[in-house]
Amino acid sequence: IKGIFTPAVNIMSHLWYWQKFALLMVLFTIPVGYALFSYTTQIDKSIAFAEKEIIGVRYISPTLALLQDLQQHRGMASLYLRGDESFLPRLEEKEKKIQRDFVLMNIQDQKFGKDLGTVDTLNILQKKWASLEQHYMQLTPKESARLHTEFISDILALIYLVGDTSNLILDPDIDSYYLMNTIVNTTPNLSENLGQARAFTLSVQDPKKISDVERRDIINYSKIAFVGNEKIRRDMHVAFEFNNSLTEVLEEPLQEMSLSVKNFSLLLDTFVNTNAIEISLPEYYTVSTNVINTNFSLLQSLSTSLENLL
Repeated sequence: IKGIFTPAVNIMSHLWYWQKFALLMVLFTIPVGYALFSYTTQIDKSIAFAEKEIIGVRYISPTLALLQDLQQHRGMASLYLRGDESFLPRLEEKEKKIQRDFVLMNIQDQKFGKDLGTVDTLNILQKKWASLEQHYMQLTPKESARLHTEFISDILALIYLVGDTSNLILDPDIDSYYLMNTIVNTTPNLSENLGQARAFTLSVQDPKKISDVERRDIINYSKIAFVGNEKIRRDMHVAFEFNNSLTEVLEEPLQEMSLSVKNFSLLLDTFVNTNAIEISLPEYYTVSTNVINTNFSLLQSLSTSLENLL
């Protein structure tokens, strides 16, 4: 053992005291400096990861607005195609709003589209919308609803893509992960289920006498809405337990959304039990739209909270 330290002892014995202290300082600085370098490198990676997540949240925000407007356009189109011409001005105004949504999405896409891999997808969506806008008035209510639904599924696919390419889906923290998952997956899917229920009911053959097939579909929509609502409630309460500060901001819109979805499920159940839609279709459109709007209000609150966390 003595032989191992002999070279170091010989070196130290030939140095002045200030040289010895300088050498010791250098020897201690090397590992400390390496540890500090590793730490700052990891911090920089975490910052870059969170910055890309923020980009994803900001890109998804106008995409959700487009989703909401297209779902409403689908319902309005069903009523107009059934002969309710009072919805024509509302359809025209909604189409202007959809064009504004695309403008906002293009602004985000010009900034972040290459990093997120959304450029081609957004171009395809705009072309599909131009075709749908041009032709839906020549369709039956069911055909229009089907084409709208197919287009909306492409919007949801874009949201999933941004969730993947912006690192949102990989978020390592419990609170921000559940907020992300609710924004990217569960709430948009619930809103689309509710939107499909709205469009389907508005396009039934005879509102006064629902067929067995239509009755079965309405039962499915009611069940899916119930399950989606419970999934969101469960996920959000996990986030609340991990981060109590989220409760103050999100508990109220969560409760409002949950209650409205439950009441909507009960309304669908009454249609099933009576084999008839016992309210007017325009009134049903208003009721269902108000329910879906609570979903998007929750989404807006979630997006703000997630961006603040990141």
